Amino acid sequence: MFGRDANNPLMAAKEADPDRDGFSNLLVYALGRQPLTPEPSKQGITHDLHLGQQRFTLNPDPLATDVIPQIQRSTSLSTGS
Repeated sequence: MFGRDANNPLMAAKEADPDRDGFSNLLVYALGRQPLTPEPSKQGITHDLHLGQQRFTLNPDPLATDVIPQIQRSTSLSTGS
Protein backbone atom coordinates (compact mmCIF):
# COMPACT_ATOMS: atom_id res chain seq x y z
CA MET A 1 0.00 0.00 0.00
CA PHE A 2 2.81 2.44 0.84
CA GLY A 3 5.17 1.19 -1.89
CA ARG A 4 8.66 2.59 -1.47
CA ASP A 5 7.55 4.29 1.77
CA ALA A 6 6.58 1.01 3.45
CA ASN A 7 9.56 1.26 5.82
CA ASN A 8 9.17 5.00 6.43
CA PRO A 9 7.60 5.50 9.88
CA LEU A 10 6.34 8.95 8.88
CA MET A 11 4.18 7.29 6.23
CA ALA A 12 3.50 3.70 7.27
CA ALA A 13 3.57 3.59 11.08
CA LYS A 14 0.21 2.89 12.74
CA GLU A 15 0.30 6.35 14.40
CA ALA A 16 1.27 8.15 11.17
CA ASP A 17 -1.15 10.33 9.21
CA PRO A 18 0.44 10.59 5.74
CA ASP A 19 -2.53 12.39 4.16
CA ARG A 20 -2.83 14.80 7.13
CA ASP A 21 -6.57 14.40 7.54
CA GLY A 22 -6.45 13.82 11.31
CA PHE A 23 -6.87 10.03 11.07
CA SER A 24 -3.96 7.78 12.07
CA ASN A 25 -3.21 4.83 9.81
CA LEU A 26 -4.56 2.47 12.47
CA LEU A 27 -7.89 4.32 12.68
CA VAL A 28 -8.07 4.53 8.88
CA TYR A 29 -7.58 0.75 8.71
CA ALA A 30 -10.20 0.11 11.42
CA LEU A 31 -12.73 2.28 9.55
CA GLY A 32 -11.97 0.69 6.17
CA ARG A 33 -10.62 3.88 4.59
CA GLN A 34 -7.55 4.60 2.44
CA PRO A 35 -4.50 5.99 4.29
CA LEU A 36 -3.24 8.08 1.37
CA THR A 37 -6.61 9.63 0.51
CA PRO A 38 -7.67 12.51 2.78
CA GLU A 39 -11.14 12.22 4.25
CA PRO A 40 -13.26 15.32 3.54
CA SER A 41 -14.94 14.85 6.91
CA LYS A 42 -14.76 12.53 9.89
CA GLN A 43 -16.70 9.79 8.10
CA GLY A 44 -17.10 6.73 10.30
CA ILE A 45 -17.11 8.78 13.49
CA THR A 46 -20.09 10.76 14.72
CA HIS A 47 -20.29 13.09 17.68
CA ASP A 48 -23.36 14.65 19.23
CA LEU A 49 -24.93 15.67 22.50
CA HIS A 50 -27.37 13.16 24.00
CA LEU A 51 -29.19 13.81 27.29
CA GLY A 52 -26.58 16.40 28.24
CA GLN A 53 -23.65 14.05 27.57
CA GLN A 54 -21.25 13.96 24.64
CA ARG A 55 -21.74 10.84 22.55
CA PHE A 56 -19.25 9.40 20.06
CA THR A 57 -20.11 6.61 17.66
CA LEU A 58 -17.61 4.60 15.62
CA ASN A 59 -18.63 2.66 12.53
CA PRO A 60 -15.76 0.19 12.12
CA ASP A 61 -15.06 -1.89 9.04
CA PRO A 62 -16.48 -5.38 9.76
CA LEU A 63 -13.57 -6.89 7.80
CA ALA A 64 -10.98 -5.39 10.19
CA THR A 65 -11.49 -8.18 12.72
CA ASP A 66 -7.99 -7.80 14.20
CA VAL A 67 -8.78 -4.31 15.58
CA ILE A 68 -11.20 -3.38 18.35
CA PRO A 69 -11.83 0.38 18.26
CA GLN A 70 -12.39 1.97 21.65
CA ILE A 71 -12.95 5.53 22.76
CA GLN A 72 -11.25 6.61 25.96
CA ARG A 73 -12.49 9.48 28.01
CA SER A 74 -11.00 11.74 30.62
CA THR A 75 -12.36 14.42 32.91
CA SER A 76 -9.30 16.58 32.17
CA LEU A 77 -6.56 16.95 29.60
CA SER A 78 -3.72 16.44 32.08
CA THR A 79 -1.39 13.46 31.80
CA GLY A 80 -2.55 10.30 33.59
CA SER A 81 -6.16 11.31 34.08
